[in-house]
Amino acid sequence: MAQPPRNGRKEPSEGSLAAPTRHALNWQDESFYDEALIEAELERVFDICHGCRRGFNLCESFPILFDMIDESETGELDSVDKSEYGKVVEACTLCDMCFMTKCPYVPPHPFDLDFPHLMLRARAAEYKKKGAGFAHEQLVKMDRNGKMAKPVAPLANWATKRGNKLTRPLLEKTAGIDREAELPKFHTKTFEDLAKNPPQLNTEAPAHGRKAVIYATCYVDYNKPETGVAALNVLAKNGVETEVVYPACCGMPYLEEGNIAQVAKQAEKVKAELLPWIDKGYDIIALTASCGLMLKMEWPLILPDDPDIKKLAAATKDISEYIVEIAKAEGLAEGLGPIEGGITVHSAC
Repeated sequence: MAQPPRNGRKEPSEGSLAAPTRHALNWQDESFYDEALIEAELERVFDICHGCRRGFNLCESFPILFDMIDESETGELDSVDKSEYGKVVEACTLCDMCFMTKCPYVPPHPFDLDFPHLMLRARAAEYKKKGAGFAHEQLVKMDRNGKMAKPVAPLANWATKRGNKLTRPLLEKTAGIDREAELPKFHTKTFEDLAKNPPQLNTEAPAHGRKAVIYATCYVDYNKPETGVAALNVLAKNGVETEVVYPACCGMPYLEEGNIAQVAKQAEKVKAELLPWIDKGYDIIALTASCGLMLKMEWPLILPDDPDIKKLAAATKDISEYIVEIAKAEGLAEGLGPIEGGITVHSAC
């Protein structure tokens, strides 16, 4: 007999168009890091992916996996050396595109497949066993690095500029950063600095009365402050009263290296400063999509028993998501102009 819906809502089923179910990360349990269990699960999931191959055009994890299988002795996963699995794990960007848009076997399907979080689990086990190495541990300290670079931003930008034949080969050798990689620029004035002179609020806008905290994110605060200024201008034009708040990085760089415990610490730090604003009636806006992903999706799975984390997740929206919401609910203010030269759309994870 079919079970009645819970709380009056129909439960998602296999093949439905509803958002997939996602399980909390059991990262505080020792079995989460068990290498034999992880290897067995990698083998199970890789074999399913091999039979499906819908992820062929996503991140490099899938082409690497499929090439390894196709070039193996039998053309099946059973003849791929398990020591090669790490290449697939390393290539995953944790963008969640496969889980959210491609994979037909995510929960509630009985295959119960969550490729990105399996890659994260494998990285977490590796991190617990070996750490991430000195250079990588320094690179992920976004707030420390941003604060150190701020007073010497021109010098930092010169040293990290692609094509610098003096510094980039040295950076490649010591930190493992490819000399051809384009690196973010630093600024002597962060977004928080520039936000001290906010634009005039349009009290005639249809959305006037809304209040929002802009969570600056490390990338916008230290590397792309002009993005934050643009967001302030658009929100002010639409009558949204704003406050810029940046307690700390969301922890995405730590997540990518498998340091889940540090992500939890970052979540606690950011939560403590943003929650009082929610209680005052403010929405939370994230200016970087991956940071919004952390607040809305990853933190509640890392700290599933924390009601404040769930409250923060429910109040958080990406900047584009928030503007679309205004357009649908109240309507945008008159007088918005086109951007010169057009724009490039990146479909965010």
